[in-house]
Amino acid sequence: MSKSKKRRSGAARSTSRPVAAPPARRRPWAMWAGLAGGIVLAALALTVFLAWQDSRNANSPATGGAPNLEVDQTSIDFGDVPVNKMVKASFKLSNTGDGPLTISHPPVPEVLEGC
Repeated sequence: MSKSKKRRSGAARSTSRPVAAPPARRRPWAMWAGLAGGIVLAALALTVFLAWQDSRNANSPATGGAPNLEVDQTSIDFGDVPVNKMVKASFKLSNTGDGPLTISHPPVPEVLEGC
């Protein structure tokens, strides 16, 4: 007998088939309990995150008020300066405000000729 005939004959002898289990009874309360638990867990996570953000902001230095830049002289008159002669000037800058002063780019002085 060939292998395929043996398989067929073996299948024919076995008439008992596995019986499927009855469908599980649905429990709607379990679904609602799981959903409520998920919402409570999400609310708790949000509360912890917001508390963490507040503690981070509390540890950062307070910026307080506004900065105020004060310059000791607003103009310098060099008089007549020959061409190609270098001249230097110094300015004293100070922050008289009660907040931190940040200079984002270097200042460029304005050069006026004549007058």
